Amino acid sequence: MKETKNVSVQQISLKDLFKSNFFSIPEYQRGYSWGKAQRTALWEDIVSLLDFRQEESYKHYMGTIVAVKGDEFCHYEIVDGQQRITSLLLLINTIISHKKFPAENHDSKLKTYINRNNEDVFRSGLQSKILANVFNGNLCFYDNKKLIQQDQNILDAVNEFDDLVELYLNKFESNLLELLSLIENQLGLIFFVPAVKSVAGRMFEVINNRGKSLSELDKIKNYFVYVAEIESNKTFINKIKDNWGEVLENMQFAGFVSTEEENEFLRYCWIVFGSSNKSKSYHIYKSLKSQSAKENDKIKYLSDFFDFIHLSSIKIKELFNAYPQKGSNNSDEVYEYEKLAIQLNITKASVMPLVLAVLTKQTDSQNTLELIRLIEILNFRYYVTEIANRNDTGQGELYKWANWYFKGLDEKKNIFGEVELKKNVIKFMEDNAKDDLFVNKLILQQNENMDFYHWKGLLYFLSRYELSLRDNKTQTHSLKDIMPKRLSGKSNDHSEREHIWSKKLEVNKIPRSELEFLIGLNKNRLGNFTLLRRDHNSEAGKKPINEKLKTYHESTRYMTRNVEKCYKNLNKKVFDKKKGKDVLIWTKLLDKLEENLVNFALKEWAFDPQVIRTVDIRSFDYDRCRPHSETFKIKYH
Repeated sequence: MKETKNVSVQQISLKDLFKSNFFSIPEYQRGYSWGKAQRTALWEDIVSLLDFRQEESYKHYMGTIVAVKGDEFCHYEIVDGQQRITSLLLLINTIISHKKFPAENHDSKLKTYINRNNEDVFRSGLQSKILANVFNGNLCFYDNKKLIQQDQNILDAVNEFDDLVELYLNKFESNLLELLSLIENQLGLIFFVPAVKSVAGRMFEVINNRGKSLSELDKIKNYFVYVAEIESNKTFINKIKDNWGEVLENMQFAGFVSTEEENEFLRYCWIVFGSSNKSKSYHIYKSLKSQSAKENDKIKYLSDFFDFIHLSSIKIKELFNAYPQKGSNNSDEVYEYEKLAIQLNITKASVMPLVLAVLTKQTDSQNTLELIRLIEILNFRYYVTEIANRNDTGQGELYKWANWYFKGLDEKKNIFGEVELKKNVIKFMEDNAKDDLFVNKLILQQNENMDFYHWKGLLYFLSRYELSLRDNKTQTHSLKDIMPKRLSGKSNDHSEREHIWSKKLEVNKIPRSELEFLIGLNKNRLGNFTLLRRDHNSEAGKKPINEKLKTYHESTRYMTRNVEKCYKNLNKKVFDKKKGKDVLIWTKLLDKLEENLVNFALKEWAFDPQVIRTVDIRSFDYDRCRPHSETFKIKYH
C-alpha cells in the first residue's frame, strides 16, 4: 500500500479487499441506484475476462473505492464506489447460493463476503434490511409488494443476476467456481483511504469537483459533510447521518425518484430558503457555497438549510400521500391535500415553492388549508389550462412570494404573511387568469386546432366534476378511487376518458358543409368527454351515441349516467324535418354537457366565491343551420 501524509492508496483485488475487512455505507449516502444498463456493462466486463483466465497477472481495472476508517479496526465506511461494490456482492451472493456451486467452497466464500463471525461483512445504512433478506434468501417477503425505488433496484439486480448466471452456465464451458475466481482475482480496484478522519471531509469536496456526474442533491450533501468535518462539528455530522436517509426515502415516497426529480425538489427548497432568483436556482451547489461564505455563522446557516430540506421532505411525503398529519381525522384537509397532490402530478414547477413555503410554515392549520386551496385554484386556472405563455409564466413573481412568505418579510422588510400572500395570489389571477381567459381555454373555438383528448388536465378535471355530483351520496368522495395518483397505477376500477361521440364514427349523408364542420368540432371539444371504468370503456367503443346509452345507464359514474339523462331530456322534435338531424341532436347534447362542465369549473375554481359566473353555450344556430358568431356568452351572478 502506498502511503502519504494524508492518504493511503492500494491496488487490490476484490478478494484481498474483503479478506479481513468490513464495509458499511453511511445512512447519509444514497441507496442502490444502478439500473440494468450499468449491471449489464459490469457483467460484460466480467465475462470478457474468460479470454484471460490463464493469465493470473491480468487485471481489469474496475474503478476506485474511496473509504474512511470506521471506529473499529478493519471497519470502513464507503464514501464513493458503493454502487459497484453493492452490485458485485449481489452477483457473488447469486453465484455462491446457486445449486451448482461446489458445497465444499460455500462456507468459506460466505465468510469472506457475506457474514463473518456472526457479523455482516457489508451493510448499507439505508438498505440493511433488504440486503440481509437477500443474503439470507428471504425474498418471498417482497412478493407483490410495492417498494421504494432503491429497494426495487436491489430486487431487479437479484433477478437479473439469476438470469445471467443461468445464461453463463448454458453458454460457456466454465463452472461457477471459475467465474467467481475471475471476479475475486482479476477485477482490479484502487482502494483509497484518508489516513486521518479530518481529511475525510475534504474527500467529499474532491468528489464534488473532479468532474464526476453527481446530482445537485449529492453535491449539497457532500458539501454539508465536508464543512461539518472541517469544522469538527459533531452535532451537524450526527444530524446528517441520522436524517439524510429519511430525506431520500421521503422523496421517493413522494414520487421524486429520478435524479432530475431530486434536483427539482432541491431547487424548490433553495428558492424558498435561499434565493428566489430563477437562474441561480439551477446551480444550487454553487449558490449555497457562495451564500454560506457570506454568513457570520456558516455552520448555522448550512444546518438551518439542512433542517429545511429535511422538513420539506416530510411535508411532500405527507402531501403526495394525502396525509396532512399523523392521525388527522379532518376529511376536508385530507381532500384538499389529495386534490393538490394529484394536480401537481400534471404540472408543478411554478407553484411548488409556494406549496413548500406554506406547508413548512408553523401557522394555524386553517390558514394552511385556505392557502393550499388557493394555490390549487391558481395552478389549475393558469397552468393546467395552459393560459400561461411559455415565455412569461409568472414564475418569477410566485418564487419571490414563496421566499418572502417563508421569511416573513418582503424585499423592503415589510411584513409578508398569510394576508399579503392571499392578496397577491388573488391579484395575480385577476390579472392573468380572469374568467373570460379561463373559459376560452375550456371551450373549443371555431377553426381552433386542438383536441381535448390530449389535454393533460382532462382526466383530473372530469374526476373533480364526478366528485361534485356525488355530494351527499353514498359513493366515495375520494379522487384516488376515480383516478390513480400516478398514471402508472391504473386498475379497472379507475376511470378512462370516454369519447361520447366516437372519434372513429363517421356520419353519412351530411347535406351541408356547416354540419361537416360540426363533426370535427364535436369530436375534439371538452363536452364530448365523460368517464367510464376502464373495462366499460372498451364495451362502448365506436358505437353511435344513442347506442351507447345502455352502457352509460349502467355506469357507476354519475356524470356518465347524466349523459343519458340529458339525451332523454332533449327536445328532439325540432330537428325531425332537418337533414343531418343526428348531427344536430348530438351537437345540442354536447353543448349542454359542456355548459355543465364549464359552469362547474367557474364555481369550483373561483377565486372570489362572492362572484360566481355562468355561461350559456350555443355552438350552432340550429334554426338557420349555420355557425354562431359567438360560441358562448358569460352571465354574471
